[in-house]
Order: sequence, then C-alpha cells, then structure tokens
Amino acid sequence: RLARNAKGHSLMCTLIEFSAGEPSTSQLVQEVLSAGATELCCHRYGFNVAVAILSNGLAWQKAQIMAAVSSNAQRLSRHRFGSQVLLQALACNHVRGHGALIDELLHCHGTLVKLACHCFGAQVVRGLSECTSCREVVSAILVKGESRLRKDRYGSLLLNGRRGGEQSAINSGRTGWVGV
Repeated sequence: RLARNAKGHSLMCTLIEFSAGEPSTSQLVQEVLSAGATELCCHRYGFNVAVAILSNGLAWQKAQIMAAVSSNAQRLSRHRFGSQVLLQALACNHVRGHGALIDELLHCHGTLVKLACHCFGAQVVRGLSECTSCREVVSAILVKGESRLRKDRYGSLLLNGRRGGEQSAINSGRTGWVGV
C-alpha cells in the first residue's frame, strides 16, 4: 500500500534511488512487485515507483517491471500513467527484455500508426523513435501511414513536431526521422 499512497510513493522512490541494494529496501520492493507489477504501472502514484525501479532498481527488479510492461505494452501505451512507465522502459535499452518490448510494439501491422493517433500513444511513438535499434523501422512505418496521421489531431502533431517547439518529425519528402 505504501507504493500506491499519495505520500508513500515518494518515500519508496527515494529509498529505491539511494538504497536499492539494501536488504530491507529490496524486500520492500519485492513485496510491492508481488502485489502486481502491471497494476503498479497503471496506478496514479504507483507508476512513479515503477519508473524509479527502472531507473535505479536492482537487475531482477528491472526485469520484473520490464516483463510486466512487455506483456501489456499495447494497453499500457494508451494509459495515462502506464505510458510514462513504458517510456522509461524504452529508455532502458540495457535491461533484459528491452528487445521483447520493442517487438511487442512493432509486431502487428498498423499498430504503430494507431498508437500515433492516440494522446498517450503518440508519446510512446516518440520514445520508440528515439531508440537507435528501431529508428528506421519506425520512420518507415510513419511515412507509410502519413495520410492517416495527417487527418488525426495527435498524428499530425507527431508528424509536424509542433508540440513544445520541437523540430520537424519528418524531413520534407525524405523518409528519415529527425530527432524529436
């Protein structure tokens, strides 16, 4: 319950950041993860603990969060809090299970374009485009679905890169993805 508490989650995050290797902290994280890593990722306060585990946790803790994210990637990418955990998981390319997560997001035809047309999914597509291992694939898929993306609110923002004054997402006429 500590990880899902309005004030307790910040205590958990601090413990994970500064003393993840301590036996007592490790035991506490194990109890939190045994209650359900996927539910933790979707919780209003618990997602912060999941992000802290991916950033500073032990290898087995990161692997457990990564497995939960990989098995529910499609659902989490459209979730307000789950998408934040998914973004952190995409940034952790050294963690076991990172390739499985990317495969889960890219394996179905049309999935990436559908994600780009969703409020939180567009953030995930941006994060996926920053992964060096799949940048070209993401770019090719987005160029292929450009006509649908131009008609959608979030898709057009992703293509134009106007959100927050970012650079243009697609070079004019070229298929390369520019750093977003």
